[in-house]
Amino acid sequence: MSGGWDGFLDEGEHVLWQGRPDPGIEWRQMLSPTSLFGVVFTAFSLFWMGAAAAMIWGTGDAPGIFVLFPLFGLPFLLIGLFMMGGNVVWAAYLRRSTIYSVTTRQVFIARDTGAGRTLEAIRIANITDIALEGGDPGTVRIDVARPLGFRTEKIDGPDGMGMARSKRSFRLARLPEAARVFSLIRDQQRALAEAAAREGGA
Repeated sequence: MSGGWDGFLDEGEHVLWQGRPDPGIEWRQMLSPTSLFGVVFTAFSLFWMGAAAAMIWGTGDAPGIFVLFPLFGLPFLLIGLFMMGGNVVWAAYLRRSTIYSVTTRQVFIARDTGAGRTLEAIRIANITDIALEGGDPGTVRIDVARPLGFRTEKIDGPDGMGMARSKRSFRLARLPEAARVFSLIRDQQRALAEAAAREGGA
């Protein structure tokens, strides 16, 4: 999305930063709880398929469609392989097709995977929380308030009653300039808040 901004930017809005994430595979994610569970899930799927094949195919007299019974474990095997490491490879593939952009009013996440294009626009004024994670490359996590009906988080109020707040989280993952992007977004948050205060006091 290095050009062709017409129709995406508001009047007076301009691009402050644009870049791509590090496309490398995060091998350390292979040691995550999800990957370790994937090893167990894959092993169990292979054991089940092997046992079913020995029982059905070993006799040589399985009736009709029952000869396909061992293959019913194939979807579970694929799920296990994805959990074991396929998700890490897929995440790297998505990063290769991703461009992040920060403007004076919005954050854009654009992807072109070959199967289709997506563009997510995040209004900086709607950001409720922002955090910088990791080193270099690092990740900028953004939380945005959204209508009820999505994932909610309970917030305790001063009266102890609490209330439900709905939010959506975005991750600008593995940025070589994560600290700079974080500062740019924070600066624009302050600038927009000051502008809104001036308009409200006018």
